[in-house]
Amino acid sequence: MSQLITQSIRDYFTDEFKNAISINLDETVVGVSKAIASIIPTALTAIADKSAANDYSSGAIFDHASQAAHYYSTSPDVAQLVNDEAGSNLPTEIFGSNQNLVIRHIAAYSGMKPISVSSLILLVLPIVMGKLGEKLQGENLSRTDFASSLSSSKNSILSMVPDDYELPDLKTPSILAKADNKKIHASALARQANFVIPQWIPVVLIIFVVLLLIYFSRL
Repeated sequence: MSQLITQSIRDYFTDEFKNAISINLDETVVGVSKAIASIIPTALTAIADKSAANDYSSGAIFDHASQAAHYYSTSPDVAQLVNDEAGSNLPTEIFGSNQNLVIRHIAAYSGMKPISVSSLILLVLPIVMGKLGEKLQGENLSRTDFASSLSSSKNSILSMVPDDYELPDLKTPSILAKADNKKIHASALARQANFVIPQWIPVVLIIFVVLLLIYFSRL
């Protein structure tokens, strides 16, 4: 997998697209940007590892990439945040039983809510697999060649990892989960502390009370 492919995946997520995602998920643009920047190399690492695990897994990754080349959105589409059809099974296929662990690890890093990260992963993974599918079909790669391309992609993947992000070590899930849970809890407390009641709410309440008083005074 060339540096060109990894760059193509990153370029898909334009600033305008990130803004639209942040509004849709009610998250900050900074949080969305950090989450996307961490999801991509995390997913590519898991894909490469699974492809190298055995012939069955390698074949499954090849088939998923081939299919994704046809169903992923070739232009940014926020509607894909909730995709109950094509690609919705990719998180489980790629991360397996560690899916929730990965979600919480990225949430801890980005400051986003875990449920928002889960939705974002549903958008990012089909795009990652779709770009890989474009490569294997464009270059007419066999399953063996595709697996070899993924296994030799470590440097390209590592170059995408943000300086302040650590790829999750899924071999020690309990230690990882404990540290991430503390960060997620701290982010939740920060969101609560920063919550400000909209200025129009007190006005509406006052009007409501006045209307109630007028209503009861006429009984």
